[in-house]
Amino acid sequence: MPRQISIKNTASPTVHKTVYKSFRGVDFSTDPAQIADNRSPNAVNIISDSGGYPEKRLGWRTIEKYDEHINGIFFFENGDENEMLVHAGTKIYREDEVLRENVHDGKSQGVTVGTKLYMLTGSEYLMYDGNTIRPVADEAYVPVTSIPTDLEANETFMSVNLLTPWRINQFIGNGTKKEFYLDGSVDEGSNVYITVNGNAVTDFTTDNATGKITFTTAPASSNPAGIPNIEVRFSSTIQGYSDVIDQCTIMDIYDGRIFFAGNPDYPNRDWHSEIQTSQANGMAYISDTSYADIGSSKAAILGYIKSGDAQIIVKEESELESTVYVRSSQITDTDVMYPVKQGTSGVGALNRFCLCNLVDTPLFLSKTGLMAVLTDPSQQKSLMNKSGFVDAQMLKEPKLKEAIMARWKEYLVIVIDSRAYVADSRQQSTMGNERGYKYEWYYWENIPARILKEFDDMIYFGTTDGRICRFNSDIRDDEGNILMTAYNDDGAAIPAVWSTKLDDDGDFMVRKTLMKKGSGVFLKSYNASSIKVIVRTDTDFGKEIKHANTGIFDFSQTDFANFTFNTLPQNVIPLSKKIKKYKLMQIICKNEELNQGFGIYAIEKRFVFGNYVKR
Repeated sequence: MPRQISIKNTASPTVHKTVYKSFRGVDFSTDPAQIADNRSPNAVNIISDSGGYPEKRLGWRTIEKYDEHINGIFFFENGDENEMLVHAGTKIYREDEVLRENVHDGKSQGVTVGTKLYMLTGSEYLMYDGNTIRPVADEAYVPVTSIPTDLEANETFMSVNLLTPWRINQFIGNGTKKEFYLDGSVDEGSNVYITVNGNAVTDFTTDNATGKITFTTAPASSNPAGIPNIEVRFSSTIQGYSDVIDQCTIMDIYDGRIFFAGNPDYPNRDWHSEIQTSQANGMAYISDTSYADIGSSKAAILGYIKSGDAQIIVKEESELESTVYVRSSQITDTDVMYPVKQGTSGVGALNRFCLCNLVDTPLFLSKTGLMAVLTDPSQQKSLMNKSGFVDAQMLKEPKLKEAIMARWKEYLVIVIDSRAYVADSRQQSTMGNERGYKYEWYYWENIPARILKEFDDMIYFGTTDGRICRFNSDIRDDEGNILMTAYNDDGAAIPAVWSTKLDDDGDFMVRKTLMKKGSGVFLKSYNASSIKVIVRTDTDFGKEIKHANTGIFDFSQTDFANFTFNTLPQNVIPLSKKIKKYKLMQIICKNEELNQGFGIYAIEKRFVFGNYVKR
């Protein structure tokens, strides 16, 4: 009799699914296995699109080349055209025309006021009027520093202008008085110019040392009586005054005036210009009394940031005093005052090139990260770190102190030794138990910027080897769409990478097997695009399992080396690979091709659990 065999019912293993979507930025703060599912521990040359999804950044190109390193980039509205001026080495250019030579070879700053561009080089205070560049001192305002109180006495009126030794004294003539005393000595070898009742006179002698003026014939009486009718214009140099503004390296516009700082001889002091009027160029009048000492001289002023109707003054780090101060504007009966109030202590700015305002948030880079200056309802200032997701890597950069920073639309770009850390102000998230929100961050490579400049929503940068470069956000078709030729760095391919976390799928003590079917990548579509998918497990450094061309067919932009008839607006790329017995898995998506876009919406994997990990 045949033997009966019973067969056990064996259920198919349960298939599990992990979906990575709703992506944010990078997270360099901890181990790649410990970050959130929607962040990347290894994303390179990726930026967020308008919906926050990761996509390949645009490239850049060289637009000008000079013989020396770039110290400054300036834009000036000259009539109906915008001109770009470049400070390269010891020269300032307008395109290839040299406007000025033998200027100081140092990083420069500039601001536009009215119809003039004002620049500081660290050794000169210069002005561009649309035609030439010359020292601001060439048109320095000559103040009336002394006026009469009566026939015998004078009093101080306006302050001396730091930009010029020239000044004016006024007196009242009575028809008999011949001797008058100026409020300063007269420079040897300089001329003295005198008018009486508006007419130039020359019948006088000058004692330069005492400032005594003696007329041969007594000036006529004033008419009407008691009104000054004698005006003396003379040069009286005060040692060191001419260097005060010339040696400044920091400038900012506030309340219609230029504020100056960064003079190494006065590290904690700043000065301001006077108001521009139809009678005088206020930017060419900096009073010798228009200064303020901000804290002690042990910590230097490093820059200014606008904050509503206030000006934030940021100094270098100091444990002994406040590093952030707030300046306001107060109108009095006779003048305008600029009182300064202490803010926070301890954390200070890293350098003078890393301060700006991003969507109404004052920011500065410190050695502890990017700090935001916040105002509470009581008008007290406090600081909050906004760079926690990248600090672990960014703050270890060997050349951190040489960082440069610029706002670009809703982004903040920080460049350190050709590497860029980019914050997206539209996306903010909490981080562990830390107070407040952090920006989402992205990381770029091959940005060889020595100088950064934003203009008209475009980023320009200058390099050490004399190039002026511009990001390719202007390379578009007639409908405003980015062309694929925008995706290269001066003709070189941009390697872009987006990686998931090193994921244990919720159980690091069980081995898993990736199913051959059901796993894939959901890609953003471009006219030209491709993807390499690399899978890394705990037993290897990564193996390529997929390479696919994913561009949309567009005859006008067809790359026949990567030809595809795909006309759909999205791309789903199956992985089609079985991977056995892993504990941890990371999926790495790459695009390394020239003139190709690349973006990711989601990554999905299906797997089954296996045996427990025994060793």
